[in-house]
Amino acid sequence: MKRSYVILSVVAIAAILIAAVAFIAFAPPTSAKTIKYTDVAPVNQQAYIQQGLIDGGVSWEPYCSDSITNGTGNAVLWSGDIWPDHPCCVVVADDDFLASNLPAVLGVLKAHIEANEWISDTLANKDTAEGLANYTLLLELGASFSNRNTTVVASALEHMTLDYNLTQIQTDYLKTYVESYISAGLVKSSDVPDVDAYVNDLVDTSLLTQADALTPVDQGAALTTVSLGYLQGDLHQFARVVAESPEIGSLLGLGDRSLFNAYGVDTKNPSGMPGSGYANGGAVMTSFAAGDVDMGYLGAPPVILNTANLKVGVTILALANSEGSALIVKNGIDSVDDLDGLLIATPGVSSIQYLLLLEIAEKYGYQVVKA
Repeated sequence: MKRSYVILSVVAIAAILIAAVAFIAFAPPTSAKTIKYTDVAPVNQQAYIQQGLIDGGVSWEPYCSDSITNGTGNAVLWSGDIWPDHPCCVVVADDDFLASNLPAVLGVLKAHIEANEWISDTLANKDTAEGLANYTLLLELGASFSNRNTTVVASALEHMTLDYNLTQIQTDYLKTYVESYISAGLVKSSDVPDVDAYVNDLVDTSLLTQADALTPVDQGAALTTVSLGYLQGDLHQFARVVAESPEIGSLLGLGDRSLFNAYGVDTKNPSGMPGSGYANGGAVMTSFAAGDVDMGYLGAPPVILNTANLKVGVTILALANSEGSALIVKNGIDSVDDLDGLLIATPGVSSIQYLLLLEIAEKYGYQVVKA
């Protein structure tokens, strides 16, 4: 009897399996919502949308505000909607340069601190007579650097926070970025077996305290040359633009010197950098690896991707900005629920904008596929 029971049970199970397979074969297939993506530098995304080559793009300021203010598209989501107060661009130093040129690194950090504080004070007091003059200068500097008008620059300043302090909350976001890269298969978990230890080793904000105590060098003092990389027209890195300005140095009582000069640094463009800046952070990291860059302003994700995968020796020393990226789509698309089948551009997989697209897709039930 026991043997018959087993045989009958097996037959019954087989029948159930056959029925299940038949149901699956004839059941209507489930169709996942899909976002297609391609790589386009933010400086070109607006033109690509206008030409119908892409349906939208994830970019940084001022390119987000530029598309919005000129009517090319609209923002369906800002990065702060997904990651409130998340870190974006950071200040990074080559480890060998840091070890052998600490005074110059501190000088860059001090200029970065002073530039951020001047920007913050200017924005807080722009409704006063003196503040308005400084605000006008700030907008003009941003317009000149980004090749966008002052209306766009003013809009960009409303969508991002410029600061040098990297908080614990923001450091925790860096760990989230690492985990996102691991989940996407772009970083091997074997290369980053301990995410906390990896990020803690990558970040050193202790030098900000040392830098803050610096005083200006004497007029005519010898300056240390620093090869400083940055991104094309990226207003997330506005503090660098301010720190390069002799006019702002004069307003701060430094004579005809920029903030960088006042703190002992003479910045130069890296040999491999286009005159207007790098197209994305991945290109900055490639130049770090080649030994062309001593310090740089770039997004935190490309730092993570290249230190994890290629073991490029750099350290994150300070924040440059938080938030300030957006998913911009062509007119007629009003909601994140309307992205199915659309082609969306990012600056590349090493960018925070790519990670933002992945996060949006996961949150709203999309599958991201390469076009």
